[in-house]
Amino acid sequence: MMNASFRPPHSTPADGGRLPIETDTVMVYWNDPSKNKGARIVGAPIVHFEIMGGEGSQLEKFYSELLGWKIDSNNPMNYGVVETGGSGGINGGVGANMDGTARVTVYAQVDDLQATLNRAEQLGGKTILAPTEVPGGPKLAMFADPAGNVTGLVTGM
Repeated sequence: MMNASFRPPHSTPADGGRLPIETDTVMVYWNDPSKNKGARIVGAPIVHFEIMGGEGSQLEKFYSELLGWKIDSNNPMNYGVVETGGSGGINGGVGANMDGTARVTVYAQVDDLQATLNRAEQLGGKTILAPTEVPGGPKLAMFADPAGNVTGLVTGM
């Protein structure tokens, strides 16, 4: 079995659904998986989460007392940076949402935010937040899937 891998989604209609992979001995096809014999798909890992809404300090207190998380919001954006302290877990953020709504979001790390947003739209999703640089932090974007669930994308974490 060939040990080829790639990180979806980087395909465009112009390239016939082919995706770049981490070897030049095989071409992987996004639109025809039957041609991908021997290729191993490498997914985009979830690297961050956010629990946003209401009063940031109220959420910080709730989650730190409930789950034992260390939360530090001593930063210019008053963003509660979460250290879960668990082995095998991921860290995240807790705080008030700028638009006043409540949401829980996971962030997948990808190589190209715009290419991933383009692919999400091709698959029936909708861009919610175009690629945006966080001051002193990573670059992120958000999309809604066809059911309306919002997922974050991040690069540079």
